[in-house]
Amino acid sequence: MIKHILENKNSPVVHEVNFPISRKELQRVRLLLDTNFEDMDDDKFEKFGIVKDSSECIIGVSFNDGAALDWSLCCGQNNYYDDVVFQYPDGKTVTLECSYALDNMEIDTETDIYIVKLELQDE
Repeated sequence: MIKHILENKNSPVVHEVNFPISRKELQRVRLLLDTNFEDMDDDKFEKFGIVKDSSECIIGVSFNDGAALDWSLCCGQNNYYDDVVFQYPDGKTVTLECSYALDNMEIDTETDIYIVKLELQDE
């Protein structure tokens, strides 16, 4: 599980959502996150479907208190990385640290814990 701690907490309230994702999609995203294409030529870019400087939203969830989380797969010049943005119920947003992984997530704030569980779906 990928865990992000934003602030210290006392007696937190837990908010949890399940996010359905196909096994094929999860494998695709994890493979791209593990791919370094620094030395790839244009033919390999095309074969893998790599589009540099692109972003694709993979997970978008809302919690019962109005908080939200978006997990995007982004492509830079040499690799793919994750861009995760957490939005508090009051609308304030925080970009979380890049983990180069897609897994269950836990975000701890001063008063709340937010959990996103990936729910694997067969094709």
